[in-house]
Amino acid sequence: MVITFPLLLFYGPFEQSKKMVIGATMTSTNFGFLPRLFLFDDYLKSLYTEGHSSVSGQTDESKVVISNKDLDKIEIEDIYGAYKGKCITIHDPKKVVVYCSKNIPNKGQATSQIAKENDAKAAINGQGFIGDVKGTGGKFVGYMIHDYNVINGENNTPSSQCDVAAFRENGVMLVGKYSINTLKENTESGKKVKEAMSFGPVLLQNGKILYSSDDDGTWGMAPRTAIGQKANGEVIFLTIDGRSFSTPGITMSQLAKIFVQKGVINALNLDGGSSTTMYYNGKIINNVSNPMGERYVPGIFAVKK
Repeated sequence: MVITFPLLLFYGPFEQSKKMVIGATMTSTNFGFLPRLFLFDDYLKSLYTEGHSSVSGQTDESKVVISNKDLDKIEIEDIYGAYKGKCITIHDPKKVVVYCSKNIPNKGQATSQIAKENDAKAAINGQGFIGDVKGTGGKFVGYMIHDYNVINGENNTPSSQCDVAAFRENGVMLVGKYSINTLKENTESGKKVKEAMSFGPVLLQNGKILYSSDDDGTWGMAPRTAIGQKANGEVIFLTIDGRSFSTPGITMSQLAKIFVQKGVINALNLDGGSSTTMYYNGKIINNVSNPMGERYVPGIFAVKK
């Protein structure tokens, strides 16, 4: 049975189930090798282009009109139903910042550790890392921007386009494929990009869902971390638990739909799986799926006090 089950799964008629399992394991640091034992690389690569929605443009900033009400307010909400998670709503988008591990590129830090060292009120993990299962978490692909300063990842250039969530001085969040050069183009007061983090994929842009259930085989079902912004400027940090019998996780299309239900019009998926962590008021408030505890990461999105 141990031998028969993976053969039936990977070579049997259950195409959607196969894609879901492949997506979940391929995006896992610990189990990413499994599909490669049974399937050819060309097939695995095809899953990441087959039926995959793409970002065709950039953020329409006119769709976001920031409210001046209750700017000091932060709300915590439990997510129940087919999935279990946590949601933080930040009323003042100008308080959202990117903080990095002080040990980059040699080593990352736990989300809570980075948050505490920077006296943050709330935080979620953000930037993913490259490396082995030990999760040293210092090396990453893409870029981060904190307080206008660029932190470059592996093999990234100022003209390299990445999926990104970026915050202008006025609090408007951009999502889409942007290079550092593009983000730096606007030097108008209030329009400069102050904070940014690349990851992906983009879930929502200008109110449009960029993922359907047909695309879910690409990433499978797993714990997720994501960030979004409503039309009134409020920013949402979202984490969904996973990798347990009661809460297996969530797909990208399901994640996008949660954001739509909450009035979000622009959203980006961040590093998930065992990295998924939400911090608030001095403690971790989600169920971290990594049995060893918090995973070390290169950078986080946080809310400054």
